[in-house]
Amino acid sequence: MQTNNVLVNNAEQYQGLYVTTKSFSSKDVVTADKDPARAYNAAKARGCADPVLMFVPDHNLTYIYRCS
Repeated sequence: MQTNNVLVNNAEQYQGLYVTTKSFSSKDVVTADKDPARAYNAAKARGCADPVLMFVPDHNLTYIYRCS
């Protein structure tokens, strides 16, 4: 059984970058940058009212976050 866990289309070209999409349901990247603020502000400048910002990790790299 194969599942589709893709957050963004063409994720391999955005590895290590912050990307924005128009909504949580969209997988099309609007902007990408190493700096999250620049990626977010560029999406706003392109007309996205409330862009979704996320980080695309490098292939085969696991990130572990601790919230306390």
